[in-house]
Order: sequence, then structure tokens, then C-alpha cells
Amino acid sequence: LDNGVYVQILQSNVRQRRRTLQKTIVHAIDAADESIFITTAYFFPPGFLRRALLQVPARGASLSLLLSGSSDFYPLPGDLL
Repeated sequence: LDNGVYVQILQSNVRQRRRTLQKTIVHAIDAADESIFITTAYFFPPGFLRRALLQVPARGASLSLLLSGSSDFYPLPGDLL
């Protein structure tokens, strides 16, 4: 591509045990050796993402989160496994 932007669409369906997106996110986080910058309006990370993010500072990489502040999103129990 001319501008260096790549897009990949990944199928994900936790109930059908298709976790391609989750595995790709964890791989990208684990591969970052300098910094990770995440920006999102809604940030309620499931366990796999929390565990991966908690390991970032332990290996010397910086982790920055830009979040919206107060949220109007309240997940139902068991909704985000």
C-alpha cells in the first residue's frame, strides 16, 4: 500500500471457540518491546487482555491508556468472558 496502512479482518466468536482476534491482540501486546498505546471510548478488558497488559511494565515496556472517563456501559454478569 502507498501509505503503509494495512487492514486485516479477523473472525471472533467466543461462544463458538473462535478466538483469532483475542490471540492476535495478545500476540501484538507480547511482541511490543518499547511501548503500547491504547485509546478507546469503552474499555472494559476481559481477563485475557488484563493479564497481558499487566505483564507489559514488568518487561520494561511502557503502557499508555487514553480513555473517555465516565462510562455509560455496564456489562451484564458473564457477558464478557
